[in-house]
Amino acid sequence: MVKQVYSFFDSKVCVYHPPMVLLNDQEARRLAADCVADPQTPMARHPQDFRIVRIGEFDDNAGVVKSLVAPEFIAELSEFKKEV
Repeated sequence: MVKQVYSFFDSKVCVYHPPMVLLNDQEARRLAADCVADPQTPMARHPQDFRIVRIGEFDDNAGVVKSLVAPEFIAELSEFKKEV
């Protein structure tokens, strides 16, 4: 099955976090929302600094990873911050 590879990009320090293999964009958005909801994560403390992007795909049958030419924007993590 071909799965998608995602990363959180931190705009304050201009780095990508380690890649994550997920099924699709909806799962990536749910993971992002969970990170923003967890006060122990930097994403929760500074959601305005992070976005989640797709960086490639992984075929778990062939063991092949393909990178995208450029990261594809999925969401700003500030979208998931609940107003109090």
